[in-house]
Amino acid sequence: MRVRALIFLVVVFLLQSCNWGKAKGDSEELARMGDESLYASQLPVGFAQGLSPEDSVRAQENYIQRWMQRTRLYHEALGQLGERNVELNSQVLDYRKALYIARYEHAYLNKHLDTTVAQAEMQSYYDTHSDVFKLESPRFRLLVVEAPASSKRLWMPRRLLEDVTPEGVQKLSTASVKEGFHVKTSPETWYSIRELNAMLLLDLNGNEWKGGRKRVERTAGDNIYMLRLVERLDSGAQSPFQCAQERLHRLILHQRKVDLLAALRTAKGSAKSSNKQGN
Repeated sequence: MRVRALIFLVVVFLLQSCNWGKAKGDSEELARMGDESLYASQLPVGFAQGLSPEDSVRAQENYIQRWMQRTRLYHEALGQLGERNVELNSQVLDYRKALYIARYEHAYLNKHLDTTVAQAEMQSYYDTHSDVFKLESPRFRLLVVEAPASSKRLWMPRRLLEDVTPEGVQKLSTASVKEGFHVKTSPETWYSIRELNAMLLLDLNGNEWKGGRKRVERTAGDNIYMLRLVERLDSGAQSPFQCAQERLHRLILHQRKVDLLAALRTAKGSAKSSNKQGN
């Protein structure tokens, strides 16, 4: 009752000519202006979700006020411009058509769009358009070894990190298992600085490997991290396939949407033309 009383006071205060309390089916009438009514069922879904009772009342009051203002202005506009305004009615019809078309096309895409993109399809697209994929930030291929800072055998991974060939990486992995060290990265994978910092809990900035430097060591807690640079690509360089996959996925889906909508529009247009010719 408190909610209804507050809303009632606001509505009466805003416009004394408004009526209150009528219902349309099971939906309560919140406000009326002339022949138009606003019902509770017309409020947006989840309108007051997450709000306290007081904030919910305030939000509903504001919504009613805006509805009344728009309704009043609409009727004033009708009175000034006339209900049979050809230009406005034409624009309204165009807008109505656009809304229906947009909703129809959205539903059509939801039903017919195949969102599965195979790796081979992305690779083919990349090979054909590789020159358009540029890095926005540097990427690094690294070998990273995590070891206890107190270990007496840190010389071993330091020495093995010099060899980044597949054979050298295999030796490093085997020795690390025996010594209790951990190889944290694959030298075939490209990483951004953000990804490296998130994975290793370090504070790298990418400048560590400038000037031809290949190896960097950082201590974090009880561990020491040995980072051996394999390859670096700077911003603006051609993006490796691995780094471009997310964008490739979006581009391929976008092209599928374009093709589906083009086929939909062409098919409807062709059917209409054929019907006219048949007549």
